[in-house]
Amino acid sequence: MATSEPSGPAGARRSPLGRWFDSVPHYAGSAAGLTGLAGALAAGAGLWAVAAVGGLYAAGALVGWLVQDLRGRGSRPVLPATGPDPQLLRELESEVGRRAEQVAAAGWPAAAARQAGLLLAAAEEVVRRAGPGAGARASVAVREWVPEPLDWYERALCWWRLEPLGEDPGVEFAARVERALARLAAL
Repeated sequence: MATSEPSGPAGARRSPLGRWFDSVPHYAGSAAGLTGLAGALAAGAGLWAVAAVGGLYAAGALVGWLVQDLRGRGSRPVLPATGPDPQLLRELESEVGRRAEQVAAAGWPAAAARQAGLLLAAAEEVVRRAGPGAGARASVAVREWVPEPLDWYERALCWWRLEPLGEDPGVEFAARVERALARLAAL
């Protein structure tokens, strides 16, 4: 089922609604509700079918909740930490390399290119240090935290070149890079 396994970089931090749809009470309630719907439709209950489905879903969810408490909260097996996916690490390294090539080809001013180099070097270090369970964090860092200041500066530099009387975006870029470096250092 689509809600059974978390996906994406933030998969470990699912919403309460996502956890509900992956819970034993939800599955038990759904089974009871479907049984009630089939029975009500077969009996020709009409609008009472809605009440039957709702009531049986609630009863099934309650039974599922009680059964879940009897089984214990940690019923799912915990897999040993084996390290991040090597394919993911190769993709992240490739992404950092691609970003470095883009910065080199963009012809940015020396100070901005130096700041971008620091950011990309820190991203490479995060990917290199990624240990067990750190693949998702490294993915968020490389795919979200690193591109944000680089993309912002590229857009701001284009506008500044069109309107050179405006404020040089290099100062704001340096501040954004510092914030990103602080986030990367905290990993």
